[in-house]
Amino acid sequence: METSFGLNLESGLEKPLVHVPKWDIPKHVKSIVTTRQGGQSHKPYEHWNLALHVNDEINTVNLNRGLLSKKIGKEPFFLNQVHGTEIFSFTSSLQSSTPTPSVDGVITNLNSHFLAILTADCLPILMCDAKGDVIAASHAGWRGLANGVIEKTIQSMVNWIKPDSTNKFIEGLHVYIGPAISQPNYEVGGEVRDAFSQNHLMQIDLLNTLFTPGHQTNKYFADLFGLAIEILHQIGTYQVHTEKLCSYTHSEYFYSYRREKITGRFASCIWLD
Repeated sequence: METSFGLNLESGLEKPLVHVPKWDIPKHVKSIVTTRQGGQSHKPYEHWNLALHVNDEINTVNLNRGLLSKKIGKEPFFLNQVHGTEIFSFTSSLQSSTPTPSVDGVITNLNSHFLAILTADCLPILMCDAKGDVIAASHAGWRGLANGVIEKTIQSMVNWIKPDSTNKFIEGLHVYIGPAISQPNYEVGGEVRDAFSQNHLMQIDLLNTLFTPGHQTNKYFADLFGLAIEILHQIGTYQVHTEKLCSYTHSEYFYSYRREKITGRFASCIWLD
């Protein structure tokens, strides 16, 4: 990868093309998060929109995706994300004619492609095991978090590796949570709080921290980062890394559906060298 492509948001350089995640992983596991800078999309998608489903010009999106592939040096593996919990196992038997899977997570041990999650407020979650034998990428809005997309991603990794000790394998996982909407900018209804209370049996004190009172009755500001971290801790995964970058606040770098409605998507990517 070109050095100029790996700029960090905190580098002090103007308008970096990507953010390089800060997490301690095996050297052959690589990851980046794209920004909205450097692509060819026009308003309201300017500039580096990577999503085909937001009514941007298809040819332009394909050019933007081509830029990403060229910089990484591998072919992409995108998903048709549906706010569900299904996980796709990407194996060497996959045919080029196979339709894009309608799922919200993918795992692989192949080094031929990079895995990409597209977001504009939801959580992009990247994972690898301690040895870097398997990598994963998943998409988690509040529904996915509440319904178990993290748990199912990790279970898929366990099923793939078949470790001697499942607990030890899970404890050794590394997780990176990419840019998403922050708690002060994410107001939701009471049904969202209830979903986590019922599905994850969180204590009232913790719920009161992760869901603070909103501007109206039965409205709350939800902490997606905190919810994901708590779920991971419940599973037994503690090597969780995130800078808690806010997609809503950092308008110069990231797309945000809450902020703009008609907007593009940036990508959180992971691959094996």
